[in-house]
Amino acid sequence: MRIASAKGFPPPTGEDRSRSDQVGAARLGEQQPHADRPAAPTRSPLRSDHPPRTGEGEDSLDLAHIDTWVFDLDDTLYPPEQGVMALVQGRINAFMVDAVGLPADEARVLQKQFLNEHGTTLAGLMANYAVDADKFLREVHDVPLDSLEPSPRMADALARLPGRRFVLTNGARCHASRVMERIGITDLFDGVFAIEDMDLTPKPAPSTFRRFVQRFGIDPHRAVFFEDTPRNLAPAKAMGMTTVLIGEGRGHELGDWIDATAPDLLSFLEPLPLRDAA
Repeated sequence: MRIASAKGFPPPTGEDRSRSDQVGAARLGEQQPHADRPAAPTRSPLRSDHPPRTGEGEDSLDLAHIDTWVFDLDDTLYPPEQGVMALVQGRINAFMVDAVGLPADEARVLQKQFLNEHGTTLAGLMANYAVDADKFLREVHDVPLDSLEPSPRMADALARLPGRRFVLTNGARCHASRVMERIGITDLFDGVFAIEDMDLTPKPAPSTFRRFVQRFGIDPHRAVFFEDTPRNLAPAKAMGMTTVLIGEGRGHELGDWIDATAPDLLSFLEPLPLRDAA
């Protein structure tokens, strides 16, 4: 499978926020059982004769069958340059110092270790320390959103999409609500699946994706998932979803579980050719 990549755009920055299964039982490459593929779907308003392209001279991605659009939140629905996750990282660093009783530089090293070994800081803390998960989520997401710009362009691009739209985020519900309200896209979504809905078992745990599609009655073979963390796309692809990496992946491994890439979400959504409603 070729990965179509967009060119001419600067890569985003920001820390990998994806999380692994807290019990560490699932491997990303493991194929998950699913129902048989459905019969040929009805055509969506996307013109299959002119599918969206993600790079000059590269393979195109046909989304004519898609009726469900799934989006990561942070650094996907808004540009990472707006700095929200840098503020969250600062709060995480402060929480780590208090929780583990180490100097800031040593706590930061341990936090990176937790991120690498457990997928998230919270998962690492819960595996090794007695921490209040609700307090962690509340404190680390309590950041000002002054740098986050409302985006009428994003609202327009999302409103054009045929079918249902969902947010699938490892962040807290309160954080997702604040961010979506600030961007101006809250009313455009049919549901939000946050870390509390995952029972604190975050992406990329395959069980979390299964829980998500069951909650909202989603057929994975007719869904597309947009995400800025490469490994979070692997279980989605294993279920049958079409996958789009937003950004360059910040140096993390890319593989054939990624169907396409785009430098940012708007550059992918705005050119989508839509069939006339008439």
